[in-house]
Amino acid sequence: MIWQLTLYFSGGPEGVDAVAEKIEYFTRRLGSLDPRLAAWAFVDPDDNAHPVEGVAAWRAALAQCHAPFQSGARSVDAWQPRAVVLGRGANLVEIEATLGIRLPDFEGLVWVPNRVVVRVLRPWGDDETIRATLDLALRVGIRAFEPVWAHAGSDDSPHAAMPIFDDGSPIVGWWTYLSRQFPAVAPLAAPAQAFAVGEHGTLIVAHPALYAPGDAEHEAAIEAVGDALDAQGLLKPAGSFRREAAT
Repeated sequence: MIWQLTLYFSGGPEGVDAVAEKIEYFTRRLGSLDPRLAAWAFVDPDDNAHPVEGVAAWRAALAQCHAPFQSGARSVDAWQPRAVVLGRGANLVEIEATLGIRLPDFEGLVWVPNRVVVRVLRPWGDDETIRATLDLALRVGIRAFEPVWAHAGSDDSPHAAMPIFDDGSPIVGWWTYLSRQFPAVAPLAAPAQAFAVGEHGTLIVAHPALYAPGDAEHEAAIEAVGDALDAQGLLKPAGSFRREAAT
């Protein structure tokens, strides 16, 4: 069983140094808050793991996963690193990212977000341990990457957003995070709960138990949250609220 947290955020005119600083901060901060997450390895294109620590090491690692995107007549720098935790939990927590994308030629026409995915495998720990690790990754990820929205569930539920084909509307999962770019979330019916994440946004938890794919109670709770957020008009691209406020 694999649980997965996915953060979606806008890119900027960032070079490799800025991207390296963000992912280094993310991994270092995770390790400072949970010692089991203190050692990371970069996984190269040949699937070999190399211990990595510090901005310089991440900068060198990113050079191996350069994945330029074409924006009109220009090539836009992007990187797609993958990292795994080392130590006793080797390969049980994984980060996979798409960073550095910004397509000014298509601004407002297509949705191509940057993305960070955190996967946690069952052998990492019991239900509370896995919940705590996902919660930690979300809170540190919010500070590191400033996601517009995010969701958590299993590795195949909810389905991942599809850049270009999707419009950037939030996808509802067991956990759904909406940044402050969205209007406030109105109270939700139990068992769902909404929690403020500092001044950054709101985390909506559909069911308090660790998500179990196919569990009728869990799936009903997620569906109810989706219906409620849709009724509140929140399942639209964040940019639509800015445009509405400007008119």
